[in-house]
Formats: sequence, C-alpha cells, structure tokens
Amino acid sequence: MRRLLSLVLAALLALSIVGAVAEDNDEIVITYGKNFDYDGKTFIHDQTLENNYYTQYVKEKHNVRVEYAWVLDDDSQKDALAVVSGEMPDVMYVNQSVFDMLIEADMLQPITKAFAENANQYLREACESYPEAYAAATVKGELMAIPCATVKKQHQVVWVRQDWLDKLGLELPTTLDDIVNIAKAFIEQDPDGNGEKDTIGLPLDSTYIMGNFGRDFGADPIANYMGSYARQWYLDDNGDVVYGSLTPETRNALEYLAQLYADGVIDPQFAVREEKEAVISGKCGIFFGSWCTGPLRQSYGYDGADWVPVAAPLDENGYFYTTNPIPASSYLVVSKKCEHPEAVIWALGDSYEFHRFLSGDPEWDAKITEYQTAGVSWTIMPFEIQLENEDIVAVRGRDMKQMVETGDRTGVSAQNQSFYDAYLAWLDDNTSLTGWVRYKGMYLCCNVANYEKNVYKDHCFWGMTPTMSESWATLTSMEDEVFMKIVLGEVGIEAFDEFVEQWNAQGGEKITEEVQAWVDARS
Repeated sequence: MRRLLSLVLAALLALSIVGAVAEDNDEIVITYGKNFDYDGKTFIHDQTLENNYYTQYVKEKHNVRVEYAWVLDDDSQKDALAVVSGEMPDVMYVNQSVFDMLIEADMLQPITKAFAENANQYLREACESYPEAYAAATVKGELMAIPCATVKKQHQVVWVRQDWLDKLGLELPTTLDDIVNIAKAFIEQDPDGNGEKDTIGLPLDSTYIMGNFGRDFGADPIANYMGSYARQWYLDDNGDVVYGSLTPETRNALEYLAQLYADGVIDPQFAVREEKEAVISGKCGIFFGSWCTGPLRQSYGYDGADWVPVAAPLDENGYFYTTNPIPASSYLVVSKKCEHPEAVIWALGDSYEFHRFLSGDPEWDAKITEYQTAGVSWTIMPFEIQLENEDIVAVRGRDMKQMVETGDRTGVSAQNQSFYDAYLAWLDDNTSLTGWVRYKGMYLCCNVANYEKNVYKDHCFWGMTPTMSESWATLTSMEDEVFMKIVLGEVGIEAFDEFVEQWNAQGGEKITEEVQAWVDARS
C-alpha cells in the first residue's frame, strides 16, 4: 500500500512547479458554496467574508476573487441538491457521501495537473504529509479533490471548572467515578452560589451521543474507556472487520449512559438543549471537548469561570482510551464546468501562505498577527478547508509550554509566537479574551491531549461501499434513533439487540463483507 501511495504522490508532484503572477492577468472569479456559522466569529475593521485580509491577499497574489453561491451554517442539503439537480458552483466543500455521489455522477474535474503545476510549497508539503488522505481523494489515478486531512490529538478530554471544584473542596477527576461524582456535586451543591438548584451535570450532543470524532459534548471518553468505538470501522485481534456500533461494549456503554441519564447526572434537557448554552450561561461546570472547544471564549469571565482540561477517565494503570481520526473526512471539489481549476489551487495556497506567516512580507505578517491577536477565525478564508500538519496539536502544546514557562522563543514558528503574544496581552489586560483561550487551549489542553498514556483505536475503513450507497442513510438513521431512545429511557437495552439484527438484515451484513474485502485487498 505504501508503494501505491508513493506512486500517487509522485504522479501529483512530477510536473515542475510553476509560479503565476496576477499582474497583466484579468480577474478570475470562482463561485463557491460556503459552509460558515457566524455565531461567535470575530470580524475587525468592518471586514466581511467577501472582503478581508485573506481575500485581499489572494487578490493581490493571483487576481482571484471568490464569489459565494451560498453561505449556510449547514450546507449539506445544498450540496446534495447540487448533485440531484446537476448544477453546482465552481467549488464545493463536501462530505464523503456527497463526494462519492459527485464522482458517480461524473460532475467533478480532475485536478491532478492543476495541483502539480500550481500548488505552492505549503500545499505540496501538506500532500506529502498525508499520503493516505490524498490517496482517498484519488480515483483511477486522478486527484479528484483536495482532502481535508484530519489532525491528530483533537480528541475529547474533560473540561472542568476549577473555581467550582475549589468552592466545593473537590479534586480534578481521574477516574470515571470521579467524573460522575463531580457532576452530581455540581448539580446538588449550588456551585454558582445563587441559592437555586439550577446547575446541570454532563451535557451531551443532541445529534451524536457518541462516535463522532471532532465534535464536542460527545460521551466518547466514557464509551472508549468501556471499550466502545461507535461509528468506527476497525480490526479485531484476528484481522476481522468490526463496526463499533454493534459490539457488546457499545451495548454496555449505552446502558451505562441510560442509567446516568435516569439518575440526573446527564443533563435532563440534553435532547432539546443546544449543548454549549449551558456552558456559556454558567450553568454547567464539566463537559467533554477537544483542545479547541468552542464555548470557552464565550464563557470567559462568567462568575469567574476558570476552565481546566484533564485526561479522564483513566483506567487503573493510568491509560486514557481514545481514537485517531480518519485520514480525510471531507473534500474540496471542483466542478467540471470550472474554467480555471488553477485559480482554486492558487486561492487555497495563497490563503495558507498568508495564514502561516509565509508571505515574506512584514506588512502581511503584521496583518495575520492582528488576526491572531483579535481571535479572528481562520474559517473566513475563501475555502475553509483545514490543511495543517498532522502533529500540529502536539507541536503547539510543546511550543507554548516552552514559551509560557521560560519565555524562550528559540525554534518556535512565527505563528506559534503570535499565540504566545496573545497570551502576554491577556496577562496585561484580562479582557483580551484571545490570549486566555490560547493559554487554556494551546498551553494547557494541547499538552493534555498529548498525554503520554493515550491508547488510540485506528480506523481501517472510512469510505463508501456499493451497498452503503443504497443503505447507509437508513442504517445510520436507525442507529441515531435507537441510541437516543435507549439513553432517554424510552426503550430498554434489549432494543440494542433488535437494532443489531435489523442493521445486519437491512444491508449491514453485506456492507461488512464489502468492507472486509476492501481491507483484505489492501493488506
């Protein structure tokens, strides 16, 4: 398999890299369907999605302008509609199932040549860093998309309010019992001091109770601790394919979560409440989230909220169980009708060149520093596709630890130094929220995510089989419904056994055979 991946990369990079100059060129306009949530996002200088430092840099470098066909906080239906209608903008950012549908409908333009001839150094290094992801985006020898290569160590850990622990005389959690007891204390002992019983325990994601890497508020730390890896294809000790949602361990995890819900440890309103609201409003003091969890910035300063991350629950030997992400979860695709695929590569490369302080121009470096200090989200760049080195979480944690604890910037990238500068600004002015988030996320939680006793479960498959294309939507909907009903106590745990039978009977058994054949062919 490694040899195949090497050949794919060689094909992409074989052509000489040529520069392009915007001067003397007419403006190129690229249409794009953008997935963007304005909630909690910061804009400065009256900038917009259409006019900001990222778009200005792309315009200056290559005279490319991106027009948005739509801007939605969940554009999955728009993406699917584009497939059905046969009409799509020049570019879309789609999930695996839509990518597969676009391939089958022959609506995508191969970008092998455009990438090889126009990718800048940053994009080429990203390609080399994620061979499995770029192989997943390659069909019949042609690169059909730029994959969103997922960054490791973005798994969920426990976030807990240290100020509430101190008030109640409690210690940071390490075990599962600790987490449950802290949640109960936060419910029962009035940690916010308002004399009312209005605080909750553990909030949960109302869409995915567990098994969705990268989402906050999942119960994955509990489920993984119990040996459950829902929604994940992996290999057992015999090399046989397992779909983690069907295992006895997942049954046990659901039964345990149902008991926590019945006992009031899990937020009684989680099925109808937006999870982050309890955190932002100061009514929650413990939840599961990654190093870059969203609600922290908005909860800053609420009654002295002091959030601290910790790797928990640990087993008796101190191990923390989690999962690695799939190599690629989504794809930037180019329509067959796009007249300038090279402009897509330029715009993407230019955005990251600016974002990563690689412009070589002090004026542009000052502008991205301004963004970093103000906490402007990188997702305002024209194409909001994540293209980071896979070890970036560990590196940021290491660099921030070095700078925060010693002040030494030796060997630290300009971008990571900008995060430290934001932290220093917070020390001088505690209303500088970006610095507080950098301290909590990059200094504390990146290092917690890099815990030396992490045990990872790897995916063996993340694509789409022939039977999946027909049955997967029905099967996942069934899974979502049954898992929710079990946790809410609307059905007993025996419903899990019925679910497994129905899942296999309605195409799941055939899908498992197809996944096993796919794995066997590549082993």
